[in-house]
Amino acid sequence: MCMLKSLQSKPDSPPDCTERPCSERKLIIKYFAQYLCSHMQEGFDNATELPIQELFFEKEAEIFSEINAIVDDQDIDFETKVQLLSVPKRKAVQGFLKDLFSFSNVQSEIIIYQFILLKRLLNLTKWSLRATNWRSLVIASLQLAQKIEDDENRLTAKQVNYAYPLLDRDILIRLETSFLTLIDYNVIVRSREFKEQLMDVLL
Repeated sequence: MCMLKSLQSKPDSPPDCTERPCSERKLIIKYFAQYLCSHMQEGFDNATELPIQELFFEKEAEIFSEINAIVDDQDIDFETKVQLLSVPKRKAVQGFLKDLFSFSNVQSEIIIYQFILLKRLLNLTKWSLRATNWRSLVIASLQLAQKIEDDENRLTAKQVNYAYPLLDRDILIRLETSFLTLIDYNVIVRSREFKEQLMDVLL
């Protein structure tokens, strides 16, 4: 069962792949999805109890957790809840990323920028990506990357709702604020760091 809402009215033609070839954009999404899945699976395999690092950021970890929203939402059927609470397959993650980026017509460079910010947060907090936080972290990092690099085409609450209905405008603001705090407001990505990440993706 699909976990995403479909746009009620789609554009006459799909969004182009912005300034980079479509093949590169697909590679970026595939790489991103593989990273997310590997990180989640590693955390799942090693999780016998709540990691001590998450206790240091308990309040922030709770903000990014989707458990209560998933369990309490009466509009989500049981099967979908099980999917949302389980470690997803790479194909499902790729589909989520593709839809999210298409809704906002995000540039490929922004995806790389976002990926660097997400890794920065995970390195600083030592958090594990989980089935119940990866979507919130991806969306928060995308919002922040767009706000800094491409504010005119920034992801809107309505676009996020199409991709993941559980996050409303107020939650999105809290996610972005918490993300900024956790990376100590370090949003600078130097050209060398960007190029190295891009080469890792494409090679």
